[in-house]
Amino acid sequence: MKKRVISFLIMIVVALALIGCDKYYVKIEGPETVEQGETVKFEVDTNYQDPVAEWSVSDDTIASIDEEGNLTGLAEGEVTVIVEVEKAGKAEKKIEVVAPSLPAYTPAQIKPLLAALKEAYDTSEHGHIKIEIDDDLALELIYNYDGEVIETMMCKLSGSENAHVYIKDDFAYMSIGEAKSKSEMTDTEHYTIINSYGFALFVEKATGFYDEDPFFDALSAPEKAGDTLIYELDLSAYNGVAFDASAKDAIKLLVTFAEGEIVKVSAEITAGDEVNKVVVNYLGTDAKTIDFPADLDTYPLE
Repeated sequence: MKKRVISFLIMIVVALALIGCDKYYVKIEGPETVEQGETVKFEVDTNYQDPVAEWSVSDDTIASIDEEGNLTGLAEGEVTVIVEVEKAGKAEKKIEVVAPSLPAYTPAQIKPLLAALKEAYDTSEHGHIKIEIDDDLALELIYNYDGEVIETMMCKLSGSENAHVYIKDDFAYMSIGEAKSKSEMTDTEHYTIINSYGFALFVEKATGFYDEDPFFDALSAPEKAGDTLIYELDLSAYNGVAFDASAKDAIKLLVTFAEGEIVKVSAEITAGDEVNKVVVNYLGTDAKTIDFPADLDTYPLE
């Protein structure tokens, strides 16, 4: 009797094992959210050998998907991704298409954003800008105004050349090479620097193309690289004056965002193996503390 019970149990275990071998699972692997305009790939996870998968979505106005499982978000909303695997079964996965964290601004859209950024710094009483030219030079400006009076200011050139100007307590401190000097500021000098020699002049050459229509008319649609939009200039179509396009292989505009705000604008000019870059870092329009050199009081008074 005991042997018969054991044999019966063995038969049941074997039968269950055999039945289990005929059971297949189908799952979908992929993200829970997709940005509008973004394309991501979904994969089928199954224990069926050589599966033939057929992909679809519950609403093709919200997302589209191709035969390889590449899904593109089209409009904000919830949609179900569906995969059917021949002879193995079916699986579904709900995802959400969300607004893009970084819109793919067209050249016509990015132009006023750059103009507004420049205007915001130009009219602000506080600002911090750093311009990098290739890997050789950096120009940095920090300004804090109170109406028509400069409370504090720093204008620094560093790299292959070094110089600086600091303003505080109605005195201007200058250092060019080994020469250092100190002079008292007049009301007229305060006004002139703020209105004629401040931010606008500092960024003039680096931002000259911001309001040039021919430049933006000849730009390509952007490519995304993380938080940066990359535009390429059609050199054959460009007839502006901000750039000399002759003998150039490529001119690119790179606009970097952080939390929805533009924080860096770069122009890259390629000619053969040489790439020249001008990068403007927008570091904020809030009040800035300047780290003044400890030896300012030793500068000789003019």
